[in-house]
Amino acid sequence: MKNHMNQDNNNDITQKDLLKLLFDQAQHNATREELMALENRTNQRFDKVDERIEKLEEKVDERFEKLEAKFDKKFDRMNWLLVTTLVGVIASLAIQVIK
Repeated sequence: MKNHMNQDNNNDITQKDLLKLLFDQAQHNATREELMALENRTNQRFDKVDERIEKLEEKVDERFEKLEAKFDKKFDRMNWLLVTTLVGVIASLAIQVIK
């Protein structure tokens, strides 16, 4: 008989058990809400960082294009200098050969 009573007692949910379950559920819900809020804040921060990175990439691209244009100008000048020098040398040699 005692054994049957112990089983009934084990199957009964006490007020303390119920309060603990309710507390645990409330704590779980609060934790989930906090995690969702944290995720939202983190996503917003990542979005801001992405925007900043995109702006920096645009600036780097602009600077690279400017440097490339400057390099092309200088390279063109060097090519013309080289061509005019070679023409001068060839003309000088041609004049010496003709004499």
